[in-house]
Amino acid sequence: NLSRGLGDVYKRQGWDLVVVDVADPSNPSIADQLYVTGWAQDVSISGNLAVLATWNSGITTVDITTPSAPFEIGSLDLGVYARSVDVAGVYAYVAAGDNGLRIVNIGDPAFPVEVGSLSMSGALWVHVEGTLAYVADSWWGLKVVDVSNPTAPTLIGEAYVYGQLEKVVPAGGYAYTSANRGDLQIINISTPSSPIGTGALLYPDEGYDADLIGDYAYLSLGYEGDILVLDVSDPASPSESTIFATIGSAEALQSVGSYAYQAAGGRGLRVLDVSDPALPVDIGGADTPGWATDVAVFDDQAYVADSSGGLRVMDVSTPASPFEIGSATTPASALDIVTDGAYAYLASYSSGVYVYWLNSPGSPNPQLVGSVNPPGNEYALALRGAHLFVAGTDGLRVI
Repeated sequence: NLSRGLGDVYKRQGWDLVVVDVADPSNPSIADQLYVTGWAQDVSISGNLAVLATWNSGITTVDITTPSAPFEIGSLDLGVYARSVDVAGVYAYVAAGDNGLRIVNIGDPAFPVEVGSLSMSGALWVHVEGTLAYVADSWWGLKVVDVSNPTAPTLIGEAYVYGQLEKVVPAGGYAYTSANRGDLQIINISTPSSPIGTGALLYPDEGYDADLIGDYAYLSLGYEGDILVLDVSDPASPSESTIFATIGSAEALQSVGSYAYQAAGGRGLRVLDVSDPALPVDIGGADTPGWATDVAVFDDQAYVADSSGGLRVMDVSTPASPFEIGSATTPASALDIVTDGAYAYLASYSSGVYVYWLNSPGSPNPQLVGSVNPPGNEYALALRGAHLFVAGTDGLRVI
């Protein structure tokens, strides 16, 4: 990986800085190699100064006035893993994993001093443009940070992407990103406070759930995944419309009118506005105690199968502001749920199927009224009239 296309300093993940002579591009050669403390992860060039992010030693400053004879002039142990660095002016911006964004004054490169920081969950890459820093925050997506005051960086915008975001390059009002589960994803950053995904080139290979909304099919891509939106107006020739970067995982989806309700794994229930099916928008949600795996909606209530959290009942009369109003425990993992408004039928893995009465007088909590345990483990349900179809490791059962 060539370092940001600047100068003739080559970066590699190792424990040194390698300088490559490319005067003859067809015959590059190593001009020198400087060993530094820690594993070199990234390098950023500013004039005659190279700043290295090192895996276990913070940053190192290197004089490259004579490229064939670099020498170390300073360092700062941040006490964290430094994954990426970008220099702008007299500041070095360091992506430091779960220690977030760290900002170091390198005005005196012999004595770097940390001046500011911003907490993040998994900062892997940073790129600075003007007064904005764009950070690849692992599974938590793109973060846009105002660094006009380096001593007090402020998060002003964020956008989720498909997979674990590892790198971001802003250019011309767009951020081009790469993630470990997708090739290229493009985010419109013309309004930095409201970045939004506009395109993607990737090929997901696993779908967990699907729903049809108008002329569009929504495919939920599961654990830490997103929603693939397909234009199926011509069923014989479906085409990819967009990848919708969800908050949380995309375990399951049910659409009702202009809204789609998403079982979002560790983020509970999310609600999408699908009034324009080609451009879904996340408008709100409510967390659940476990891992939301499925959702069934009837009138103004959403019933969430929440793995270890059992059955959760949500009021969705105001879709943008759902809230929990009741719950019921399940003997094993709650995986799938269907309802007819009077009863909820829940697949509970190895413990079979449980039936809950939803309209118990004086209590918002569903009441267990029956169960059946077909052979095998139960994963998915479909309800049609007086028959419940159960899919599991023992095939299809009809109850």
